[in-house]
Amino acid sequence: MRITVLGCGSWGTALALVLARNGHDVVLLGRNPDEISGMRSHRENFRYLPGFILPETVEVGYLTDPPTDADFVVAAMPSRAFREVIGLEGLSELLRRVPLLIASKGLDVTSSRLLSDVALELHPNITAGVITGPNLAIEMVRGIPTAAVAAFEDQATTDYVRQAFVSGAFRVYRSDDRCGLQLAGALKNVVAIAAG
Repeated sequence: MRITVLGCGSWGTALALVLARNGHDVVLLGRNPDEISGMRSHRENFRYLPGFILPETVEVGYLTDPPTDADFVVAAMPSRAFREVIGLEGLSELLRRVPLLIASKGLDVTSSRLLSDVALELHPNITAGVITGPNLAIEMVRGIPTAAVAAFEDQATTDYVRQAFVSGAFRVYRSDDRCGLQLAGALKNVVAIAAG
């Protein structure tokens, strides 16, 4: 598969590495010119995931210049940047044709709405789903076993997208509760802090 990952922080970079290790071609997009230049020349995300080399199957580029083709798109930016990034004009045509998998955790900062609702507001009639779980980027790239859950309205789309991530160390299970998964992802840190 050819997969576009929006956001080259620790989470986006980790997901790009998981996908590349599974044999997929990945386009990892960010906005900081210094970080992108460093990742292109040194094949490493020094700021967020130092010590992990990006395979040659990971192409690094700019959010303002997304590719025109992909099998699906992963949104992995912080939730506070979700509306701005997903609203980029260059993504409209691509998102009309391929599924959007939201890996960002949290709610929209301006409206407190679910991120899938924001995506559908900005791009009506797209196929939007989510992936979430108790995952840490550093553990994923180290190959420490972990799991996540993915959900689209359509089970076939869920299976299509989740299979791209599944490996010996990363299991992705299926759900049909897109809303519940997003709320769980947004509230998990609040509960963890409250629990001490």
